[in-house]
Amino acid sequence: MRPTHKNLLVKMRQMLVENLRVEDIIQDMVATNIFSKDNAEKVMAKETENDQAFEFLRILPKCGPRAFETFVEVLRKHNKIELADKLADKATAYSSKNQLASFYIKYMSQIQRLPWDPDDTMHLDDVYVNLQWVQEERKPAGTSSDPIRSYTSILHTKQGKRPKRILVRGKAGIGKTTFTQKMATDWANATLGLGECDEVLLRYKHVLIINLRSVQPGQTLKEAMETQITCSAENRKAVTDEVMQALDYDSEHVLLVFDGYDEYDINTSTEITDIIYRRQYQDVCTVITTRPWKAEELMNRRMMDDAYEITGLTEDNIAEYVAKFFNDKQKYDDYLALRSESYLKSLDVLRSIGKGLVGYLEEKKLMSLVRIPILLLFVCLMWQEDQQSDAKTDSLPASYTLLYKKLIQLLLRRRYGIRTQVEMEQSACVKNLEEQTFISLGKLAYDGLVKPDGCLIFDEKDLQKIPDVNELYSLGLLSKCKVHSNLDVKHEVTFPHKTIQEFFAAKYLARKLDENDSNILDKLLENLDTTDKLFDMSFVLRFLFGLSKRATTKVLHRAKSLLVSIEPFRTKYFHSLGLFSVDHVYSSYSQWFNDLLLENWYAHCPQKTVLPPELISCHKVLCIPESFQHSDPGFQQVLNDSVDSLLSSPQIYSGMLKGLIAVSLDNDMLVTEIPDYIHTGRQEIEHKLLSLLRKCDMFEELVAVFWKSLSHTCDDCTYTLNHVISKAPNLQTLVITTNYSGALSSIPNPGKLLHLDVRDINVQDWQVILQMGHLECINVSCGLSRDPPPQLGLIPITSHDLTRIDIRFTPLRAVGVQLLGRNLHHVPGLERLGLVCVFMGGPKCGPGRCTCPRGEDTTYYERCQDVCKAVRELSQGVIHTTKLKDFSFSVNDLGQYHGITSPLIALVQSLSTVSQQTGMEIDMSWNDLGRVDRLSELIEAIVRSYQHESSWYLRLNNLEKSLPKPDDSLNCQVSHDIF
Repeated sequence: MRPTHKNLLVKMRQMLVENLRVEDIIQDMVATNIFSKDNAEKVMAKETENDQAFEFLRILPKCGPRAFETFVEVLRKHNKIELADKLADKATAYSSKNQLASFYIKYMSQIQRLPWDPDDTMHLDDVYVNLQWVQEERKPAGTSSDPIRSYTSILHTKQGKRPKRILVRGKAGIGKTTFTQKMATDWANATLGLGECDEVLLRYKHVLIINLRSVQPGQTLKEAMETQITCSAENRKAVTDEVMQALDYDSEHVLLVFDGYDEYDINTSTEITDIIYRRQYQDVCTVITTRPWKAEELMNRRMMDDAYEITGLTEDNIAEYVAKFFNDKQKYDDYLALRSESYLKSLDVLRSIGKGLVGYLEEKKLMSLVRIPILLLFVCLMWQEDQQSDAKTDSLPASYTLLYKKLIQLLLRRRYGIRTQVEMEQSACVKNLEEQTFISLGKLAYDGLVKPDGCLIFDEKDLQKIPDVNELYSLGLLSKCKVHSNLDVKHEVTFPHKTIQEFFAAKYLARKLDENDSNILDKLLENLDTTDKLFDMSFVLRFLFGLSKRATTKVLHRAKSLLVSIEPFRTKYFHSLGLFSVDHVYSSYSQWFNDLLLENWYAHCPQKTVLPPELISCHKVLCIPESFQHSDPGFQQVLNDSVDSLLSSPQIYSGMLKGLIAVSLDNDMLVTEIPDYIHTGRQEIEHKLLSLLRKCDMFEELVAVFWKSLSHTCDDCTYTLNHVISKAPNLQTLVITTNYSGALSSIPNPGKLLHLDVRDINVQDWQVILQMGHLECINVSCGLSRDPPPQLGLIPITSHDLTRIDIRFTPLRAVGVQLLGRNLHHVPGLERLGLVCVFMGGPKCGPGRCTCPRGEDTTYYERCQDVCKAVRELSQGVIHTTKLKDFSFSVNDLGQYHGITSPLIALVQSLSTVSQQTGMEIDMSWNDLGRVDRLSELIEAIVRSYQHESSWYLRLNNLEKSLPKPDDSLNCQVSHDIF
């Protein structure tokens, strides 16, 4: 029986005892097999009707999952309609599903419009606007970003498969938490019959939203739910017990949402971390939201079925938001109606929305800034104040720092009735706050952010040293709320948004620098010893660049020294899907670097048309064209002019380029539409930067080159690639995803190369590969010429340090696979071996008999006996790779080769032996294994391996019906799904 039903019987016991004649219904309860005859005799042995009723109600909860519903049905049968209806109605109201829904309606359907004013709330539907979402997929050709229609699309079944782990990333303030509130309230309204929602949400009986920043150390999921989902005390335990029961026994109908992974320390709760990492409740659909820098960590662990990004507001979304903010809905409706009739007339209406705010944002090219909802909110507030004041403001800020500075001034004006800037400067209250209270608040903010768990929630005692702390509550810069924890009640204090905490932390650092005290900043930078930590502090550093000119050089030098140390990227490289992870770090750094420069430029030198040489020379990574691209139009022009300045100043560009550690020519993102003017501007910058590279005569510090643009095979690109490689004596990582065969012969010191990822090589390239004696990772794919591929099987002889070998869609052939298997004992440290589509195909003999021609040229096909020998040799070779964690032998049509079963069984047994030490993911998809002879023996070998392997991928093998699933006690997953 459900816990809520048990709880209800306890609550209604007195009424039931008074109205229940057990002797009337006991026989029907026995007839329905709910009560046993023994239990019935125990009940009827009681002397009084009251005692019989008490005994009946004591036994009923132990009589199985259908006991309550059957009891109600029997009451109806015996004409106890009123009693049955009351029980049924109460059961519905007290069900965990309805209790959760009621909680969401009460606490999540109202949104706090102003982060600092808890009393300024509106219904979520009155302020919510749809955000732009894209689904991200990593493919060999690049990362695709395809738009989706609505947030519920993330839950839809794809190719017959329901996603179980869904990652949602987005910048600070983009609307991740609001999205979880919208999902909760849509589900709740539909559950309680108050509204409608997408049917994909309705399939979930329980939707559980957990705020990760509020999870306490050591809490289990159940304990986190009890503190965050505050149902009435009398129902709380029953509700949480019932939800936990659903997680265990009805996982298909539970949706878990963890909000704020970037604000969560994985050591806080072992159970919640295990759920996120797919070690518990693997079959429960779980959504995780996070800022982008933390998303990469989850993506690299390959635990996510799908990944999405909230990219912000479109221009139409911005107009809709502004219309809602300024109660200008009629004008927005007029715009929508006119848009299909007269585009020009509709533009006039569009620009007038919000008393001209939309037009102002377009005119001043501020649309890119306000794509983030919280920044648009701040802009609306400032515009509203300007409209209401006597003195109109000429412009709105175009950088984060200036925007937040103006926001604080807005709060101060509202609090103290200040009308002019002169009054602001002369106000004793403001001066006192700036000199003392704000700096103390900044120290609190900073100390919280640098704690191991990134503290975002404070106790009241943490604020004891802050003067005039009550003013911070009045201004709305801090908020306080009661929290019930077991029998204790305490107050938690938070900033209205994490970015506001980050702004004040930056103010504290800037003040210390103004006082010639750089110790705190130096210590912070020293502790930022990984790029993840650097990006975690990105907003603090961004604000700091806008608040203190003195911080610029210190921060950029620290970032440079981090990038010079390639070790963190090498580690990421080994455990990622390939080239994406390392280059993602470089491109993320490039974007981060430009964001910092933008803050510096707007705050300290907005009149300059080019960046100072000392800032340009801080570039350690050149991403073409990202290093000189930005969404802000004004700053983009500065970047364009800076490139032209570099071309005319050899003394600047030579110094800048000589210090590069990485160069990346990026691939075009696979988006549906890119306007021509963007293509033109992008290509113009690209060719200028390529020209710069060709002017430099040496790249002594260059360790990584990523030439991965499928659309760039022009002579300009080819000459530049060969030039850069030939002038890089210390090159360690080379990735070329386009057809540049012959490029490897330009490498001056092949013996220093550690990572190689190429698409096409010729005989000369192969000779160079043989000189790469310290390779740790090699990835070769896509239609190479016939001669080199079989020789790839000799690579382990040359490079004993290999940890990763990936050969994909390349005719390695049976002879090459046989060579590779024979030489695997040279690479005992191998962690991944991928052999995808490496055979030439054959006559498709199948299990019956071998029909391979004898004595004919086998240049264009494989003989069964050769493939069987190759697989057997491979099975003997992998025994020596005792660190192997990832093995892929997919898209090889193994089922078409006669006699393949025994070699395959030997291979499975060898992998199972190695996996006893490492645990292993094995992918043998697209091999038509269902065709092999002695199929039952192969299946038996696979099943025996379940106790050692972590996962088997067997898509498109026709084994769904014949291959049993692993026992629940085993930590092994078997997937037949296509995607």
